[in-house]
Amino acid sequence: ALGGTGVISASANVDPKRMVLMVDSILNDDYTRAQELHYEMIDVIDALFIESNPVPAKTAMNIMGLPAGPLRAPLTDMKDENVEILKNALKEADLIKVAVTGAAGRMGSGIIRKITQQDDMEVVAAIEIPNSPLAGVDAGIQAGAGELGVKIVGAEKLEETLKESKADVLVDFTIAHAAVETVKKATACGVNVVVGTTGFTDE
Repeated sequence: ALGGTGVISASANVDPKRMVLMVDSILNDDYTRAQELHYEMIDVIDALFIESNPVPAKTAMNIMGLPAGPLRAPLTDMKDENVEILKNALKEADLIKVAVTGAAGRMGSGIIRKITQQDDMEVVAAIEIPNSPLAGVDAGIQAGAGELGVKIVGAEKLEETLKESKADVLVDFTIAHAAVETVKKATACGVNVVVGTTGFTDE
């Protein structure tokens, strides 16, 4: 739009990090970096418009574990073959990297097992209580999902771990007061958050 600064983007729902970096690069006259980011995203962008917007965008978000919710009439579900194209684009773009807090708990372990059964998601970080005695233990083995090569770390290393793992999504199943701090830190790191923790109060 004339006089506008920035972009309104369907793709940003799925890959906000790269979209923000691309726009910032353009605003800073770094067109080489902006072009690189554009081509990193191009297959996903194409897949997001393989059917009428916002159907693919909402489908992609649900695939990624982000609660976009069901489609509303007159919109209908994507064709199966287009869902596969979308999944492949997300996988090739390496978008769905998941960090799990409460990783050694019953729910956290269940989430890890579920993620390992998906062909478009991977566990990249597993976080437990600060200074956890389980630090260094393979998260997959702890969860009964087989070795993943992802070591459990204590929550005191949350920010460091999110940055190093380049997680896209953090799934939190812990306790309320810990979840609040987790959300703040994850948001500050630019990581999307899905919270399954309960017991929150108005405070």
